Amino acid sequence: MYLTNDDNPLMAIKIITGADDAVVGYYQRCGQPAIVIYGYEELVQHFVTDGMDIDEASEWVLYNIEGAWMGEDTPAIMHKGNLLAVKAMLGEDE
Repeated sequence: MYLTNDDNPLMAIKIITGADDAVVGYYQRCGQPAIVIYGYEELVQHFVTDGMDIDEASEWVLYNIEGAWMGEDTPAIMHKGNLLAVKAMLGEDE
C-alpha cells in the first residue's frame, strides 16, 4: 500500500498494511524517496498479536517482509543493537 502526500502527488511511501503499530520512524536520504522503518521486534509482536506463535511470526517477518524487494522505496526493517551487535552481524571480531 502507498501513503501519498496531497501537496505532492509524486511523493508516495510504501507501507505494510495493518502494521502501523510496528512503525518506528522513517528514513530520508538526499535526493531519494523517504522510506518507512519498521522495528523487527515490533513486527514480530504484531503478528503474534494476530495469532501466530513467536517462531511463525519471526519466520514470516524474515522471509516475507525483510526478504522482499519492492523497489528503492521498500520499507526498512530495523534490528536494534549497538556497534558490537553490528560488528557481530557482519562477522567481524572486536
